[in-house]
Amino acid sequence: MTEETMEEFQARTRKEFGAMYYDRQGKEIELMDWGHKCEDFDYRIVKTENIDRWHVSTVWIGLNMNLFRKGPPIIFETMIFLLDKDNPEKENDPLHLYQERYRTEEEAIRGHEEAMSACRGQLLIEKRIRELESLGVGKETDSQ
Repeated sequence: MTEETMEEFQARTRKEFGAMYYDRQGKEIELMDWGHKCEDFDYRIVKTENIDRWHVSTVWIGLNMNLFRKGPPIIFETMIFLLDKDNPEKENDPLHLYQERYRTEEEAIRGHEEAMSACRGQLLIEKRIRELESLGVGKETDSQ
């Protein structure tokens, strides 16, 4: 078995899987360039915000997540995480580990705002539930 050079590896994987690595503008780059960009925190982060109990993170991943290689590469991702990772209720949180992926930075920024809206919407739902519960709505009563 012979060892491949980096160039041979890249040529083989490109032939087998298509282009895999892209910069933030969606232009194909080489593996080593992708690796260097991954090390640059400022390059990777598109937008990151905390809202109530959630952390919303939108990042450039640069690795084409379009597994079927139909259409433009999917190279950005938004995720929502609970800030309190030890919270025992995290499994019941409707937004924990939410994830969407995007083809362009513009789509990713819009997706980030949609994720923030989802968090705000969840907070409104929870507020309304608390209001209704304080009025006794939804509580079982003893009919005897």
